Amino acid sequence: MLFKKLLLSYIAIILLPLSIVSIFSSYIYARTINEQMYTSAKQTLQQVNRNISNILDNATGTLFYISMNRVLQDNLSRPSSATPFEINREVTAIRDVLLNPGIFNKSYSSIEVYALNKPDYPFTFMQNDVMSYKIAENRPWYSQVLKLNGRLFWHISTDFGVPQISVKHLVVDVKNFKNPIAIISVDINTSILDDVIKNIRFGKTGRVYIIDVNGNTIIPFGLKFPYASMLKYPEGSISINSSKDKNVLFYNTIEETNWKIVGIMSERELTEKAQLTNRIMFTIAIFSIIAAILLSLYLSYTISSPIKKLAKTMDKVKGGDLNVNLTEKPGGEIGTLYESYNSMINRINQLINDVYIANMEKKDAELKALQAQINPHFLYNTLDSMNWLAIKYKAYDISKMITSLATLLRYSINKGQDKIKLKDELKQVKSYVTIQQIRFKDKFDIIYNIDEDILDCTVIKLILQPLVENAITHGIENYPDKGYIEIIGKKDGENIVLEVQNTGNPVDLEKVNRLLTEDIHSEHYGIKNVNDRIKFTFGEAYGLSYNYISGKTIAKLTIPYIKGE
Repeated sequence: MLFKKLLLSYIAIILLPLSIVSIFSSYIYARTINEQMYTSAKQTLQQVNRNISNILDNATGTLFYISMNRVLQDNLSRPSSATPFEINREVTAIRDVLLNPGIFNKSYSSIEVYALNKPDYPFTFMQNDVMSYKIAENRPWYSQVLKLNGRLFWHISTDFGVPQISVKHLVVDVKNFKNPIAIISVDINTSILDDVIKNIRFGKTGRVYIIDVNGNTIIPFGLKFPYASMLKYPEGSISINSSKDKNVLFYNTIEETNWKIVGIMSERELTEKAQLTNRIMFTIAIFSIIAAILLSLYLSYTISSPIKKLAKTMDKVKGGDLNVNLTEKPGGEIGTLYESYNSMINRINQLINDVYIANMEKKDAELKALQAQINPHFLYNTLDSMNWLAIKYKAYDISKMITSLATLLRYSINKGQDKIKLKDELKQVKSYVTIQQIRFKDKFDIIYNIDEDILDCTVIKLILQPLVENAITHGIENYPDKGYIEIIGKKDGENIVLEVQNTGNPVDLEKVNRLLTEDIHSEHYGIKNVNDRIKFTFGEAYGLSYNYISGKTIAKLTIPYIKGE
């Protein structure tokens, strides 16, 4: 009976959450993958846009460079030449500018200059040449370029028999902006853009198009794009239905030309990974359900079987056998029953074990106490001997460091006292600074600016040295220039304000102030210890704060003014 109840309960408890989790997980994973596929498609089109924009920007740069070329400006702004020789000289000079390797590159199919004030210039329509405006004044683009008055005109040109992407610009005389002197055209082979698109993989079967403002395709050339009227925004995606398949259309806009880059991909291809994920999740769910049923059978058996064993063992205890232990350790409430039974039987052994452990801990404490009783005078005498050896061998820097270290040691032991006078705290800081100045020779200078009327006040031991250490380690040690530290002490009403200011690398205020208020691990542990000890001793109104003003990191301590005895 118990076994059946447990089995049904476990199946209900496990299968219901498992089914819910499987359904929601499948939905979330499928949605996430779909979003990733959509994002990937948009990013692919954005990459096409950037690549094409770079090509168009280069053409624009070339156009403006030629427009400002001194040779072109000088020849086209002077009055019309009278002789064929002069005309030929001017045309040759401008043509040399166009064909200069620094200007003309493989992306351009041709560059043309149409001289507006030179009716006698060549009247032959040729690529990479200088011509009279008369040869082009009947072209559709001619009047539009003039109307734009210097703004760029992009269009698809077939002037030379093949479609080319062309940008044209009205050039004016730099000495008289009201005097237009030429129209310059830079033409780009459509194959250049076609190569850009071919190098981009838009899914397995997707296609990419470039559409002009009239809804005609530029790549591939000459088609009427059927969905042009739907491209109303600078970028977006649209679901479109065809007789064979459902597709998704992605598009963005080339800023220079207002043309659209369009990619069309099968919706089935966009969602196939999500569908695969759903199938995998479904398979996993089926196996999980089977595993859950098997687990329910196992758990039901493992719970009901120990209860029967416990009942038999309790019958033995009832008969007077107190030496019976349950060696198995089942989990849950049954395990608790087993443990309660065993604890009664093993109580005496547990007490003996507790006494043994207590004795071991007592001996360990005694050993540590003996170790702590090492006479500090042995260390002082050793340091003193090292000091005299240093003096003997004229190692005065080492002698100075040993003397300062001995002072630090005496101060740290200080007969167990936690509160001292401020002047004694400053002695300890000076000893520490002496060691660091020898270590970092000429790396920093320090100034002590302490009001004399607070030198005898009572402070907590070791509140300034960690701040000075922090200033050296994080502010000056890795700073390329020489650093400066100033320790300021003054009375402020009923309080004492102590500041450690340093130049050098600026402190990370957000990190340090968060360290002072939160319990996190950091290399700045020393300053957090100072802040915690001050608040514990004097209250929450006092403590440590950091700021960065005028190129200086400022650590500010606020403690109550307590006159020393």
